[in-house]
Amino acid sequence: MAIGIQDRVELAYARQNFNTRHVGALLGLGAGFQFNQDIFSAKLRLTGDLVYGPALLPQISVGVEHKRNLDGAVVRAVGARQSSGTDFTVSATKLLLGASVLANATVRVRLWTVQ
Repeated sequence: MAIGIQDRVELAYARQNFNTRHVGALLGLGAGFQFNQDIFSAKLRLTGDLVYGPALLPQISVGVEHKRNLDGAVVRAVGARQSSGTDFTVSATKLLLGASVLANATVRVRLWTVQ
């Protein structure tokens, strides 16, 4: 679920449900074990436009995304370092319609919450 505000801000929420199926048994969790994750995010467009505007000026955005796993012990058992964390991003994106090309560069910094 996402909502855009005045073509400048995006607020979003997502729920991911993972089922280990037969791989869970191989990992010692049991077949068909399920774990869930909530993701809350916000993005702010600083300048530029994806399609319109000067050809060499991309859309530049900053964002934050917080992920919280609802089954922390399970995800740590399969190799995750933490059960929640926050990512900060800076992105530059431009759609070149004449060439049918989408160009994107994103820098991501992750901060983990110790639990």
